[in-house]
This record gives sequence, structure tokens and C-alpha cells, in this order.
Amino acid sequence: MLDEKNMRGQVGETMTWMVGTIVIIVILLVSIFIVSVLGGKEREIGGEGEGERILGKSLLGYFGTEDKNSGELIYTQLEKEGAFNPSTGKLAQDVFEGIYHNTGLYSGVWAGFFEGWFQPYESNDYFERRISTNRDGKSIFHTNLKYISESVNINKEKGMEVRLIEKVK
Repeated sequence: MLDEKNMRGQVGETMTWMVGTIVIIVILLVSIFIVSVLGGKEREIGGEGEGERILGKSLLGYFGTEDKNSGELIYTQLEKEGAFNPSTGKLAQDVFEGIYHNTGLYSGVWAGFFEGWFQPYESNDYFERRISTNRDGKSIFHTNLKYISESVNINKEKGMEVRLIEKVK
């Protein structure tokens, strides 16, 4: 008789746990369904802030590339020279103009060097001038246009910036 009562208690406890587990699973499934219905908007790659992340990764990838001619990293060469040489400048053109300018998302790409934060940008032979003019011949700085940029200090004196100017819609 004692075994029969003990067995009924075990069956009752097992049934309680099984029902509880099923209830928890049903609640989880319902909540997942509700979240998928209400939050079903798909995120597009290339949204706000995506360009900055891709530009930063591209710049770091450019710095980490080994130059075929010298065997040094691009960053090491730029740190020593403080400017593009034929090899680093051509690679910068290929990377940044190839990825960004040719996609049609940007109207211009500029990469170059600066000394200190308030000094003028240096012109180079690999990218268009950073200052352009409008129809009236007045100077327009790219800072008046919508752009994304990434700047990195190369050494104590100089930094490098890559700027992508967005197309006017």
C-alpha cells in the first residue's frame, strides 16, 4: 500500500513538470511569433553608419597590406615618408576609388595627409584636389557637402584622411 501511494505521488509530480514544460514551450513559441510579426522589418546593409564602418575597415586593411616592391607594410612606409610614394599612392587609388567611387554611391573620393588638426590638407598626385569650385568660381570646401571620413594619425607630425563625398540627391 505504501508503494502505491508513493507511486501516485511520483506520477503526480511528473505530470506537473510535464504540463509546466509544455506551458513554457508554448509561451516561448508565442513570444517568438509575436516578435517576428511586429519586428519583421528587414535591415538593409548600408544604412546609417554602415559607410563609416566599411570605410574604417578598408583603411585599416589598406594600412595592413604589404607592399610588393619593398616588402614593408603600407602603414610603415607612410609613417616614414609622411606622403604617398608611387606604390602606396597607386594602391590607395585602387582601393578607395575602386571600392567607393565606382559603385556610384559617391560623387568623389579624396585621400591625403594633413599636419595637425588645423593645418591645410596637402595636395597629392593620386586624388582630386580637396577644394573644388562651383559655377561662379567660388571655392567650395568639401566640408560643406555631405560626406563620411576616417582619419588616422600616421606619426607625430602627420595624419591621413579618406573622405567619401556622397552624391547629391
